Amino acid sequence: MSGQKAAVSLPSSNRKHAMIYDRGSTSSQKNNWSRDDAERVGRELAERYGYTWELRQEIKSGETLEERPVIMGILKEIEAGKVQAIICQDFTRLSRDEDGIDGRMIRRICQDNGCRVITPQKAYDFDQDADHDMSDFELLVGKIQKRQNIRGLMRGLQERARQGYLVGWRAKVGYRRVPSREMYKGKVIYWPEIIPEEANLVREAFHSLLREGNPNAAVRWLNRNGHLLPLKYDKCRQKSKGQFREWRRKDLISFVTDEIYTGWLVYGRNCKSRFMKEFEEQRHFYPELRIIDQDTFDRCQELLAGRRGRVPAKAQPYPFSGLIRCGCGSGMVGRLVVVRRNGHIWNQKMYDCSRRDIRGVGNCAKGKTIMETVTARTVLPFVAQHLMEIGTRLRPALDSAAREMSASGLHDRLIAEAQAELAETEKQADNLARGVAAGILAEGQARRISQELAEKKERLRGKMAGLQQKLDIEAEFRYAIERLDGDIEQELWTMFNHAPGSLGQLLRFILEPASIELRAFGPSRNRQAELLGYRFTQTFQDLLYCGNGSDTTLPGP
Repeated sequence: MSGQKAAVSLPSSNRKHAMIYDRGSTSSQKNNWSRDDAERVGRELAERYGYTWELRQEIKSGETLEERPVIMGILKEIEAGKVQAIICQDFTRLSRDEDGIDGRMIRRICQDNGCRVITPQKAYDFDQDADHDMSDFELLVGKIQKRQNIRGLMRGLQERARQGYLVGWRAKVGYRRVPSREMYKGKVIYWPEIIPEEANLVREAFHSLLREGNPNAAVRWLNRNGHLLPLKYDKCRQKSKGQFREWRRKDLISFVTDEIYTGWLVYGRNCKSRFMKEFEEQRHFYPELRIIDQDTFDRCQELLAGRRGRVPAKAQPYPFSGLIRCGCGSGMVGRLVVVRRNGHIWNQKMYDCSRRDIRGVGNCAKGKTIMETVTARTVLPFVAQHLMEIGTRLRPALDSAAREMSASGLHDRLIAEAQAELAETEKQADNLARGVAAGILAEGQARRISQELAEKKERLRGKMAGLQQKLDIEAEFRYAIERLDGDIEQELWTMFNHAPGSLGQLLRFILEPASIELRAFGPSRNRQAELLGYRFTQTFQDLLYCGNGSDTTLPGP
């Protein structure tokens, strides 16, 4: 439903336009009666206040603004002067950000652009002091309601865990959830039951790790010998287009660290939430759930513990990573290899099949490696040729794509808001320390407030880091655009040598993932490659052929 435009009343030249925004938090709310009610009420409010209207819906949590593309798109249209009102069922539908940053950002954009927020209870005009203050109150109420709902939910889950029942059960390989004979207040209690076939796979996973000595080798062995991972959820099956998929390293790690396979139900371990501060870890042993003996489990933990603390290799930008197609059909990814030849040692960027890391070389018989320089000598002139064919249409199209990516500068403003909130939180922490020193606050009360402030600072820093990552991607793409005013091929080579991240963003705007097919030939000192096939993105295809529907899935250049 995300991004869906379910209905529309087209704007006329003399009427203002309103956007009916309907947000559900979970997939279970996707097609329930509340969605119909939101459209009906929104339509009535739009007609009452004299607006044409359009309905937009999405299923997203109200906690973060940047992860909700529909409301972000509405804010961009408000800034462009296309929308004069937002209609929603309740003010908290716009934001339930725990720190209030997103709600204030939405209000500021509406106020700066003369946009009203209309609910069944009230129409907010933020130029009016009373409405501005009332919106602060509404955001505070939403924050309090969310905390109360979470606290009530957590109390129920904690009591359930104390009594030894399943809490937050996700389908696990090796078990199915079946109704038990026990009832609780008239409700059926569900309980895990071992599936023998899947239990054998679980044992193979544990034993392969002990036999191979490290997770990557164990994953390769499992995949090579046909021990595929069964998928328990329909969404995963649809994504993988089947009932099974091959193992990944993180799958194996999650298996061999889960104590349920030894018969233990564990709840409350390593919980950092403030709602779990006073809750002690609950452990209940049920022999009928055991698949792996405790000794095997402990040996796996010791093996993993001995591998912790290793410094990972420094990430390198590989502009063609994921774009080159291996002979087996998977994408090829970049890696840095050490070359030793004639007494000399140097680093060389190479690309090889992404399946090798998880399956082993034997499971990608068609896969070969290709040097990055050989790839660049073939792909960059080809890309430059097609960019030059677009001519004067290129720069406006790239600028348009950059504007879409930038979200009208909202990411910058959200970072500024988060920084201001972080500074205020730091100030509150200083005041707290002075209050304790002066004897105004008791030690226990100060410790609780200090913990809440520390959690808030961690949330704000995480939010800022995520937003900064988005800004870095935008900056790389804009840098690539700015370099395309002169000799295009020469500029592509300049980016290849000095700004590979920007080149990668540009190539992903032009080419579909795993669409470049190459055949390398010649001696290693003068290696060359032939372009056998490629596939343009739909956006670039429309730009290149002016929307005439020409086929860009081609067998050759």
